[in-house]
Amino acid sequence: MTRQETIALVALASSSYPSMQARDPRPIVEAWSLMLADLDPQLAKAAIVKVCRESQFFPSVAQITAAAAGLDPRSEQL
Repeated sequence: MTRQETIALVALASSSYPSMQARDPRPIVEAWSLMLADLDPQLAKAAIVKVCRESQFFPSVAQITAAAAGLDPRSEQL
């Protein structure tokens, strides 16, 4: 995932949480760029949308990766 794609995903998630809209997004962009780099951008977007719909709090990397694993048809479901 590119930095621009990460910026767009942070903006999408931030727009869903009023308390995040006034915050500086740069630390989140840096963290997500590093920790979500291996995710497909469309899968990451779907995972963020899922987490935002289900949580009252801004999504963590762990929530995003768990949601992505649940949405990815390639991941093994036991």
